[in-house]
Amino acid sequence: MSESSGRVYAGNPTASLVEGLTTAGHVASSPAASNYFYYVDTGTATIHRGTTKSPYSGGILISGLNAPDYLVTDGVNLYWSDDTDVAIYRAPVTGGTPFALAKSLSSVAVGLAVDNTYIYVATTTQILRIPK
Repeated sequence: MSESSGRVYAGNPTASLVEGLTTAGHVASSPAASNYFYYVDTGTATIHRGTTKSPYSGGILISGLNAPDYLVTDGVNLYWSDDTDVAIYRAPVTGGTPFALAKSLSSVAVGLAVDNTYIYVATTTQILRIPK
């Protein structure tokens, strides 16, 4: 991913999947949802879904967020951190209303991981395990 040019690349860097992002953020995908990838546009505080197969298409999936940053998926739900709320949210991969899994963390997230049962959140001071 090239943050400065606002493009997300697939395979050959000359085959751009997404262009014109305000500020490209983190990208997530899952074998369980192999036809799609998900990404954050931090400039517009939105989460998008794009297709992994030609013809490439995509669009805004979740909007009205404060400051989405880190993003992961298990193929069923999206999980992301929000730097303004200092919180972790969940929403279906098809879109929908965000649900707060954890609010008022001790510091902003610097990394996320997910398994079948939990979401793992690395902050600047600790690693948390939160039920999905």
